[in-house]
Amino acid sequence: MRDIRGVLLHQDSFCIMNAHPHKLPRTGLRLSSFFVEQSFPLLSCFVCPVELSFLQEVTWSIAMSTDKEKVVYLTPEGLKKLQEELDWRINVRRPEIAKQIEAARKEGDLSENAGYDEAKYQAGMNEGRIMELQQKLKYAVIIEPDDGPADVVRLGRTVTIVDKEFGDEERYTIVGSAEASPGDGKISNESPIGRALMGKRVGDVVIVQTPGGKVTFEIVAID
Repeated sequence: MRDIRGVLLHQDSFCIMNAHPHKLPRTGLRLSSFFVEQSFPLLSCFVCPVELSFLQEVTWSIAMSTDKEKVVYLTPEGLKKLQEELDWRINVRRPEIAKQIEAARKEGDLSENAGYDEAKYQAGMNEGRIMELQQKLKYAVIIEPDDGPADVVRLGRTVTIVDKEFGDEERYTIVGSAEASPGDGKISNESPIGRALMGKRVGDVVIVQTPGGKVTFEIVAID
C-alpha cells in the first residue's frame, strides 16, 4: 500500500510546537496592550503589564495565521463543532486558567514558579485559539452537499478512488481546510489530492504529484 499521507494535508497548514514559553520564537506579530486587555478580560486583573506582554507573544503564530481575510468552508457539523469549542474556551477554559494564575500568584515568589509559568503559557495558547476560532467563524461559508450536480466532485462530496498501480481503494470527503482530518477521511479541497479531484466525475483519472513521485487515481464513486 502506498503512503500518500503527505499529499492529504492542506498546503498552508501549520502546527504550534508544544514548547516551553521561553523557547517560543520572538519574531512575528506583536499585539497592542489594548487588544490583549480586550481579548483577555478575565486575565487582565491577575497579570501585570509584563505578563500581558508575554501573552501577546505566545499568540504570535495564531494572530498571523488569522490575519488573512479568506472564506472558510465548513459543513454544518464542522460549524457546530467550532461554535461549541469557542463557547467552551471562553466560558469554561478561560475562567479556569484565570483561577490558576491567581492561585499561583498567591504562592509568593514567581521567579521559579513552574505552575505560574505554565498557567501563563496555557492562557496565551487558549486566547490564541479563541482568536483563530472567531476568525474562522467570521468568514465561514456553509457547505451544502446537496447543492450542484450529484455526479461532480465538489465540497461536501465523498469520493472513492483507486490507485491505478497498486489497486488500493481510498474514500475521502472533500471539506474546507478548517475541517481537514486525513485520519478521519476528510481532506481539504486545497490539498494536492483535493485539488486534483475537484470538478471531476466517475471514471475520470487524475494524476497527483507526491513526495515519492506521481500517483494515478481513478474515481470510482461519488456520494
